[in-house]
Amino acid sequence: MNPRSSTLFHFAKRLPYLKAMLSRGFVARYYLEDIRWLQIQSRSYSAYPMVCFCDIPLSRIMSHTDFYGGYGLGMTKDWALKNHLSPMLYSGDNSPLLNVVNDLFEQHAKSLSGKNKSKRLARELLLVETLAFAKPISGRMRRGTTEIEKDFYQENEWRYVPKLMNDRLVLEDRFFDEQEKLNGCAALYPLAFSAADVRYIIVKQERNLVSIHDFIMSKLTDRSTDERAKLATRLISLEALRGDV
Repeated sequence: MNPRSSTLFHFAKRLPYLKAMLSRGFVARYYLEDIRWLQIQSRSYSAYPMVCFCDIPLSRIMSHTDFYGGYGLGMTKDWALKNHLSPMLYSGDNSPLLNVVNDLFEQHAKSLSGKNKSKRLARELLLVETLAFAKPISGRMRRGTTEIEKDFYQENEWRYVPKLMNDRLVLEDRFFDEQEKLNGCAALYPLAFSAADVRYIIVKQERNLVSIHDFIMSKLTDRSTDERAKLATRLISLEALRGDV
């Protein structure tokens, strides 16, 4: 069994979210990430704008969809690489990655007192880009007001992080105060795709197939007839997959 898929999947809880993806592309949102592994005093979470994907093979996809939702898109890896998606770096407690991040923190802290603004901003960008694509092997995940222990390494995560001019890293207290505003800014940088980039359009139940087919053909009028027809051929349900995996 191949431990990784040649397709990158993104799932959502509800059918309207899938329709929004097909209409607007992937829209980044800020999510809190467990940063206790960085051992920063008094800090447990920070947030980054992101769209998360996984390359879990279909033989393992059911447990993933049970948690993240049964509606999603499966995208080609060529599309992912072209759009600067990257697999995550997973760190253990004694990982060399922790030393790298701590060194970046120290360099950034020293640069704050310097007069060279361009170097300070460059170090800050390097630090944020490293943190946005790094996470612990296991840790806590926020789901609303609930904290869940999660084995992150099993999720085979890839990530898209838009290159916002500001606010690529937001600490926990500000996230709760400004979440709606921050997500509105991140939504200005959607991740587009063509029909050729889509390998699967996944719905939860067989009865959803007609609804999403009608939506593709009648509502996606900014796409050509050929594009809509090609998207319609990508439809599959989790109910059908369950019998084959």
